[in-house]
Amino acid sequence: MTHAAVKNLGITEDLPLKLNVEFSDDDFFEFCQINRELRIEREKNGGVHG
Repeated sequence: MTHAAVKNLGITEDLPLKLNVEFSDDDFFEFCQINRELRIEREKNGGVHG
């Protein structure tokens, strides 16, 4: 699962990333290509998380 790094007082924490967006298949593919460093998954219901 991809995590977003959060810096707080010099401490870095990894937090799960969940997006509240709807992507077409083409838009999701493009989003993944642009963000290759992230592990992004699409749920059966269309939700996106990483």
